Amino acid sequence: GCKAYVELTGGGHCNFANSNFNCSFGELTCGGAGSLGRPAQQALAQQYTLLWLDRYLKDDAQAGADLEALLLAGQGITAQSEFTDCPPIVVRVEPKLLLDGPYDEQTDLLADSLRVQGVLPVIEPNTAAGFTHVGPGAGETLDPALLSVAGPDAVVDWVFLELRDAASGTQVQATANGLVQRDGDVVSPQGGPVVFEADAGNYRLVARHRNHLGVMTDAAFTLSRDPIPVDLSDPALAT
Repeated sequence: GCKAYVELTGGGHCNFANSNFNCSFGELTCGGAGSLGRPAQQALAQQYTLLWLDRYLKDDAQAGADLEALLLAGQGITAQSEFTDCPPIVVRVEPKLLLDGPYDEQTDLLADSLRVQGVLPVIEPNTAAGFTHVGPGAGETLDPALLSVAGPDAVVDWVFLELRDAASGTQVQATANGLVQRDGDVVSPQGGPVVFEADAGNYRLVARHRNHLGVMTDAAFTLSRDPIPVDLSDPALAT
């Protein structure tokens, strides 16, 4: 399984482990008495916890490598077990869509006025708009480097994406924030494919925006860790 065990110097032991049903979620439990007080234990453990959560909630492979390096350094640790890593349970999608408001028929691109004017929200606005997150995403921020990108890959605005059950499309299984670019491609707030915390399987994809009507695919797509394109702007795709 995905786990690591550490014993804090002067403190208790800490066990990092994925939950039994989803390897993309991490938890930390600490116990045992020692000369190191509880606040000090928590402060020491937090540096490990944040990397652990980035690995398993954000599928951040670098965070996993940093955690392993930190464990090997052994700062503040008396004893530890070998760090056992495993890939988080996620699926990836490369959506494409066009927003009616900023769409320019002459260029077949979306206008990136919010970015140019410096008013594009840095923190996701979907929570404030009333969209309910299933999984991580609330309060997520975008990578500031994305704001300096111009041209077809310039960021236009935030969108809210849902994975729904294949049968009826009424049950939201997972959600994710996305950034639509001028050419319609949707990327994660860090760039790259959109990541959902969900098991591999068949899902309908829903795209929502705080100022536009949403859209849902009529058919389900088979999703896995390997990203697949879903072009919601294609008239041939039934929605």
